[in-house]
Amino acid sequence: MFAQLWHVGRISHTSMQPGGQAPVSSSSRRVEDPRFKVFTYLEDGSEGYLDPSVPRLLETDEVARVTSDFVRGARNAVAAGFDGVEIHAANNYLFEQFLNPSMNDRTDRYGGSVESRARFALETIDAVVGELGADRVGIRLSPHNQQVEVQNDDWVEETYNYLADELAKRKIAYIHLNDSVTSGKHALNDAFLKTFRTHFRGTMSGRPLMRKLRI
Repeated sequence: MFAQLWHVGRISHTSMQPGGQAPVSSSSRRVEDPRFKVFTYLEDGSEGYLDPSVPRLLETDEVARVTSDFVRGARNAVAAGFDGVEIHAANNYLFEQFLNPSMNDRTDRYGGSVESRARFALETIDAVVGELGADRVGIRLSPHNQQVEVQNDDWVEETYNYLADELAKRKIAYIHLNDSVTSGKHALNDAFLKTFRTHFRGTMSGRPLMRKLRI
């Protein structure tokens, strides 16, 4: 039984942040898509949905702190009885905000090239593996995610195949691929899955694999 560890990044609201601060993200770009709402406490004390707040850029020297938060979360999960942890790097949350160049306009070591945009996720995987061991760490990814504002996919295959290569080297427990279905259309097709499989030969999970992958 693995605990899934999240950081939602910009899909948050100041009312949920310490001291009412802005949420952090790969950039200071606000969520414009009306589909994204944050469930929180309203001004009258009731519960309800609000638009995400304008985020602030996660500074370069702050990235390591977030990674250390994941390590602490992993340590706590195992202490609570979980067998391992799954790092949530999908569904428009913080790691995907770094992976996706339409959300990541950074000019530091975490932005620009494929290697730089993937660095945060891989540094966090390395740190958690260092704490628990590779066989107790998985990751959730959502290539061709339909839950994004900009549907420019020309970066996806290079980025996720690079990630698959790097994760294969680390021999993590598994990759969980999420197929974001929109209006009955699957984000992950046979061609993508078969190519991805050549880059990562380890354990993979997710409904699209049960439905499509026959290799």
